[in-house]
Amino acid sequence: MRLASLVIVAGAAVSACSGDGAGPGPSGPHLAFTVQPSTTTAGQVIAPGVQVSVQDASGNLVASATPAITLALQLSSPGAVILSGQTTVTAAGGVAVFADLSITKSNTSFTLTAAASGVPKATSAAFAVLPAAATAIAPAGGDGQMAGVGSSVPQPPSVLATDVFGNPVPGVGVTFAIASGGGTVDGAAQTTGSDGIAAVASWTMGNAPGPNTLSATSASLAGSTVTFNATATPIATAVTVEVRNDFFRSLRNGSGGSSTFLASYARDTIAVGGTVTWVWVGQNHNVTPAFSGSSLSGTQNAPFTLGPITFTSPGTYTYRCTNHSQLLGDLIVGMAGVIIIR
Repeated sequence: MRLASLVIVAGAAVSACSGDGAGPGPSGPHLAFTVQPSTTTAGQVIAPGVQVSVQDASGNLVASATPAITLALQLSSPGAVILSGQTTVTAAGGVAVFADLSITKSNTSFTLTAAASGVPKATSAAFAVLPAAATAIAPAGGDGQMAGVGSSVPQPPSVLATDVFGNPVPGVGVTFAIASGGGTVDGAAQTTGSDGIAAVASWTMGNAPGPNTLSATSASLAGSTVTFNATATPIATAVTVEVRNDFFRSLRNGSGGSSTFLASYARDTIAVGGTVTWVWVGQNHNVTPAFSGSSLSGTQNAPFTLGPITFTSPGTYTYRCTNHSQLLGDLIVGMAGVIIIR
């Protein structure tokens, strides 16, 4: 049962209801966002200033109310997000205006809460804080890899563009280019996505063993040019692939996915006349040509070894475990691998 209580707001007597605040609407004096926070840019003042008013049960302004009203960020999970500016304002004529609020962390959906003594809290509409202009670029992944001469590195190199506050910035143009080693790059012109990352489509090593380098540049951002290093190794004549749960893993270069259904492919390059051996580490798997032909192994459990199998013609051999992958046209989703014969 709810009990009526008397709330004194700056000397004005108004009736309110105690309880959990549940119900179709306020039954007494309450706070309301009368100017909602609007979309802004990281580090910039939210404009127009956020306004919170004291209202009675009918939504009318209580002009005699002068409480101290405090704003705070309402976060779904803890994090280093700071609401800057004057966050506590004493209402004048029942209205508190917060004229200098800012947030440096970008997010698509922040909300604010308003609190004052003796009245229920209010929650604002959701608003976004967009990243500021990009100021820096840095490597995000793909440095220090190895791949056979004339073959692609397992992980396409990528960069991260950030603003002065460290927020990822989308829409930043990045150009990748071969710096040394004589290889090739596919998808040299890229734009950062919503996560601030831009990745080259693929980076293929040159035809001689040794160091290869790739550059990534973006206008005058700090950290540009980013340089990625890789080593072109002689083409292997024998490789071993582990058959794991539930992905293939190359023991030569470490390519292959994690233990998820949407795992990445194991990728190996061998010379014509080279061999591939598959070694079972997991259970209930097979090695089967991806798009045609019968299984090379049948379904097996560890310990089991297939091969060595010799590949005598140049080309690309794609394989999968039919128990843990699906064909979507010419795409394999799940447990698969690729052998390039050169």
